[in-house]
Amino acid sequence: MKTIDPAISVMKPNAFLHLIDQERARVNRNGSQFTLVLLQLSNGSVRNREVHTDLLNTIMERIRTIDRLGYYDDDHIGLLLPQTGRDGATRIIDDLWCNEKVTANISSYRLYCYP
Repeated sequence: MKTIDPAISVMKPNAFLHLIDQERARVNRNGSQFTLVLLQLSNGSVRNREVHTDLLNTIMERIRTIDRLGYYDDDHIGLLLPQTGRDGATRIIDDLWCNEKVTANISSYRLYCYP
């Protein structure tokens, strides 16, 4: 089973959900933290592969090498930020929100911090 969408090098939902479970286990073991950011795709962006490629490349240019990007489901792109609390995740989102490619294709976002 392929875990990466070869067209844009982003994790598919099953692989991304598995990665979240792995990160949760790591945090439980070592006492660190992570934040999951769910980016809600705008209605016109959900099925548009060209939009996804531009948008995902824009996001990947901003995140660290330890951060992971993947499809959470059909309507959401997930951004897993290891060793990052709410403040760090908010700074990343604020930076991304200054980019027209992001604001044109993402209608909202939610942050989930663990633990």
